[in-house]
Amino acid sequence: MPSKFILQPQFMELALETAEKNKIPNAQSKELSSRELLQANDVEKKWGEGITRRSNPTAIYNCHGLVFASRRTGLFDNSSIRQILEDDKYHEIQKEDALPGDIVIYFNEGDIEHSGIIITAPSESPLKIPLVYSKWGKYSEVIHLQNYCPYHQSEIKYYRVVR
Repeated sequence: MPSKFILQPQFMELALETAEKNKIPNAQSKELSSRELLQANDVEKKWGEGITRRSNPTAIYNCHGLVFASRRTGLFDNSSIRQILEDDKYHEIQKEDALPGDIVIYFNEGDIEHSGIIITAPSESPLKIPLVYSKWGKYSEVIHLQNYCPYHQSEIKYYRVVR
């Protein structure tokens, strides 16, 4: 007997491609679990003093979705992010050359862990640390110093689109 209820998929994928028409796998989630909401409170308690939160928590997109997909979906596959960097003509630059609009990527043992958008150049800071606009997982969009976030600091690279 058919069910009266049609279950909606928990995740949705958008049509998304690189500049070279390579498909980018992605996943868009609509809901935060109660556990994820509690984790958001923990983030606020631990990091709140040194960040500016500029949105409510959302599961629709992650940091890579903010940087590379205009807040429409989450990107989770390292190879896809590397494909975007290549196909969309991102070139690595030195930290001291970073300008607002460039991106910063945090690596953990070679894997891409986090990405953000530079909003102030390192040269504008007395400590030469850029201000970054990013999204922390399913938490909020935040403005933070490049070295003040829950992601590994051992390997950080800066990129700019050069066409």
